[in-house]
Amino acid sequence: MAVKALHGVEDHDRDRLRKEVEAWSRVAPFCTTTVLHADLDGAVPYVVSEYVAGPDLRRAVTAGGPCGPQERRRLAIGVATAPWSPSTGPPSCTGTSSARTSSSAPTAPA
Repeated sequence: MAVKALHGVEDHDRDRLRKEVEAWSRVAPFCTTTVLHADLDGAVPYVVSEYVAGPDLRRAVTAGGPCGPQERRRLAIGVATAPWSPSTGPPSCTGTSSARTSSSAPTAPA
């Protein structure tokens, strides 16, 4: 499990975290981690999500260099198919991505 907590926050910080969680909920579940719990109105707003072990983007690029054409194509398909509406379900597409974000502090979907 991963926890993101904001300490010493102002209203604009809460609003930004609320927008992040709302955007997170619109991403297809196979593209990101699941939000398990969020309390955005408490003294210390926080989000609890699944944790997926792995390097962050900076470490992955530093270790492996820039992505090649096939990796960029898979990334583009993943980004294009990630947004969806809970009322309409995940989009239909010809390619899928099993990419998941990995972070101890989740960030907004890219």
